[in-house]
Formats: sequence, structure tokens, C-alpha cells
Amino acid sequence: MASIAPFIGAIFMAKPNLKSETIKVQSLPSGDTLNIRVFKFVGSGKNKVYVQANIHGPELTGVLVAKKLVEYVKSNGGNFSELIVVPSCNPMGLNSQFIGQQIGYVNQLTGKNWNRIYPDLSVGINQKKITLSKFKKELKANLKAKLSQAVDLETKLGLTLLNLSFNADIVLDLHTVWGKAPHYVYCYPEYLGQAKKFGIKNIFLLSENEFFGVFDEANLYPYLKFKSWIKDFRLPKQVYTVEFGSDCSLDEENIEKSWQELKCFLQVQAVLWGKTKLTSINYDICLNKNYVYYYAAAGGLLIWKKKPGEYISSGEVIGEIHSLDLSLPTKVIAKHHGKLMIQFNAVAVHQGQQTCKVMTEIKKEKHG
Repeated sequence: MASIAPFIGAIFMAKPNLKSETIKVQSLPSGDTLNIRVFKFVGSGKNKVYVQANIHGPELTGVLVAKKLVEYVKSNGGNFSELIVVPSCNPMGLNSQFIGQQIGYVNQLTGKNWNRIYPDLSVGINQKKITLSKFKKELKANLKAKLSQAVDLETKLGLTLLNLSFNADIVLDLHTVWGKAPHYVYCYPEYLGQAKKFGIKNIFLLSENEFFGVFDEANLYPYLKFKSWIKDFRLPKQVYTVEFGSDCSLDEENIEKSWQELKCFLQVQAVLWGKTKLTSINYDICLNKNYVYYYAAAGGLLIWKKKPGEYISSGEVIGEIHSLDLSLPTKVIAKHHGKLMIQFNAVAVHQGQQTCKVMTEIKKEKHG
């Protein structure tokens, strides 16, 4: 009976209640306003789940994946106490274009990366022996105080999104990559086992000692920072950043693939009804510090000889940079044994410009 319990539950459980609201984030010189649309389901299950997408304007696949999640739960229900979905959490980034090209990776008013706007909520909290529940209350009070005092757009947006995700047990930030890339996941090492439930081959492990103002870090770094002071320490939530391939385009096949990966994870977590069986996967796992950039050795036109997701060997020629004179092309030579993950969009490259990212010192693990 245990194996069919989720399906019986789906039949007899009432559909969760859905509320939609908008949160104003910016008024424009024209008098118009930009808002975040928030979908909130309230159910009778255990976990609270938060899903956001599109903090970077050109990263569009996650918007439609999040929309599919809303539509799926409306039709099929789910097993959660609360599900908050924000398909596009940054209208400023989404609306940023130049001659028809999506450019909303940074705030055009300041040049700051939209995924570096989240503060460390533990700043201002004194180090002292404390229980996890009391520490969470101090973090929440700090968050509310900072949000009430926030003036600049970036800080206000970052705090608004952290406020929406604060009480969640599972937090998902959906992205794509500036360039061409396979799918991959970021998580902290404590949740590697759960991260495998997306069925995504490539996984990067974050360091608990680093903080760059990224959303996943901002949700957990304060707890890790105070780890030795919290008497009953444990990480209070699972947090994942999921990269669904390439940016600036929408492909039905990739959208469906991405949705199936998200649905698989949420079904394994018993948040959605049903069951998805993971196929046998050989995972490639890498510490984030070993995810390295390559830079152009010369200016010119870059032609790749390897594709994103392909393994490379140290010394292998993986591309060529052709100059505008008659000289021989400059070879792009792999410096590592690893996997070519991202090929950035620029093909007319300047000397010293980032060209790609490579997964190095890969640890292989099998599932299934």
C-alpha cells in the first residue's frame, strides 16, 4: 500500500488554495510601475517550498518552467504546506533590451550584477551561544529592519526576495547560462544526495566559507557563518541553483526537459504527487572553486573544436582564434583534464576576454 499512497492521496486530498499578488519594486519616470507577480499555494502537507526564476533578464527558460509548475499544481495539487512561485523575480532585468537583444544581466543604472545584490543577513548579529530557533528569529528581525530601511533598488529587490524565501524548507533558483552549456546544479555539500534527484549529470559544490551576494549563498551563509555558535546547528533549508542550459532563447524541447527535471526533483521530495524513476546516471561533481575560466590569448574570431558538455584533456586543442591578418590562428589549448561546460556568447574576442568555463578535478559518482 505504501507504494500507491501518493496516488491515493492525490485522489482524496483537496486542491491547494491559490492566491496571486503583485509586489511593487520600481516606479518609472512615466509614472508606470514594475511589479513582481507572486503565486502562493497553501496546502495541508509538511514542507514549504519557494521557487524563483529570471533574476537575470535574458535567462528565460526558467520563467516558463515556473509557469508550468503553477499550472501543474493548479490541476494536480501537491503535498506541501506552502508553495511560492515567482516566475519572473526581476522585471527590470526582463525588460532590459538593446536593439532587440536581452541584456538584463546587470542593473543598467549602476552596472551591478543582479545576482550579487543579496546581503549577509547576519551582519549586526553578535556572536554568542544561541539556539537555531532564536538565531532564525534574529535573522528575520534583521531582514525586516533592513527591508524597512532599504532605499536603493538593488538592496530592496534582494531583501524582498529573501523575505519571500525565508521560511521555506526547499528553495530553488532557476537560471540559464550566458552562452552555450549543458544543464547543471549548484548546492552545498550537505545536499549533494538530494541534488542528484534532479537527474542532472553535472553538480557543483559551494564552499561554506565564501559569500559573494548570490541568492543561494544568502539563504544559507548566515547559518554556516554562525555554525560554531548555534548549539543545535543544522542547515534549516535545502537551497539549489539550477542552470537550464543556454540563455536568450526559448526552445520547446529544452523547456520540457527542464520541467521534467524540476518535476522529478519535487516528486522525489514528495512535494508533488506521483513518482519519477531516475535512470542510471554517472554524475560529474566538482567543487565550485575548481570551476575555472579560460581567457583569450589573442584578439580575433573564435572557432570552437569542442562542444559544451564534452570532456577535454590537458594539452588538447579545443578552439582557434583567427586574426584578420594572414598569420596562423592562435590555438586555444586545454590546461586541464576536465569538461568544457560553458562557451560564452562572444566569438569576436578581445585578448584577455573570458571565453569559456571548464569543470576540473571531477569526482564521478553513479546513481541507479
